Amino acid sequence: MVQSAGNSFLQGDDTNLHNFQNSSFIITVAATDYRGKVTSYSSPGASVLIAAPGGGGNQYLGDVLTTTKVGSGKLLGGYYELTSGTSFSAPLVSGIAALMLEANPRLGYRDV
Repeated sequence: MVQSAGNSFLQGDDTNLHNFQNSSFIITVAATDYRGKVTSYSSPGASVLIAAPGGGGNQYLGDVLTTTKVGSGKLLGGYYELTSGTSFSAPLVSGIAALMLEANPRLGYRDV
């Protein structure tokens, strides 16, 4: 299973404080900005195994372009907005794990 680390660094949160995120059966994912550095919002902790792009840094250069409810976004007639978060990092890692398992279905969770 893949779990986002969370976006609560500034509130002092830590992945070690959450039983689900610090399980040895979970891949906990932090977020990196467009330069590949850990973002200022990504929750830290010893249980973080990997980091992946999650947006952050320069607003238009580093954030993630995503769809939104009609009329609530700020771009292109309200259909899109720029945002960031570890919720974008975990799906990237999940996709990579899926590709690994497609290439070799015999891999176990520790191999992934």
